Order: sequence, then structure tokens, then C-alpha cells
Amino acid sequence: MLGVAIPTANKLAMLNTVSKNLPMDTYFNDGKKKITEMRSNRP
Repeated sequence: MLGVAIPTANKLAMLNTVSKNLPMDTYFNDGKKKITEMRSNRP
């Protein structure tokens, strides 16, 4: 589980950094919200 969570956290951090430099930040934010929702829906 940790092996999956750590790279995912790194990817989200990278997306967060990139999104600050792009006009597509809303696109990245929507993607992060969907990922968070999918995780919270897991049993």
C-alpha cells in the first residue's frame, strides 16, 4: 500500500507544481478531486 501511495503523492505534488505554472490549473484540480473521491469511496 505504501509503495503505491508514495509515488502517487509525488505525482500529485508534481501536478500541483505544474498546475501553478499553467492556465490549465483547473483541469489538474478537477483530476485531483476525482482521484480523492475515488479513494474515499474505496471500502
